[in-house]
Amino acid sequence: MNAADTKKQETRIKKRCTGCRWASPKEFQRYERLWPFVTCGASNGQKCLKLTVCPYG
Repeated sequence: MNAADTKKQETRIKKRCTGCRWASPKEFQRYERLWPFVTCGASNGQKCLKLTVCPYG
């Protein structure tokens, strides 16, 4: 995957997970640089940016 595709994938994930009740901590979601630390409670605490499919999708 090249850099442009990676950036597009990150944008899609952020759009999908923003406002999700399972994504935490909520305070980190509004800051671009903190997104690598946002986790998904529905997928046993995995990082949101590492998930390819939403468990509740």
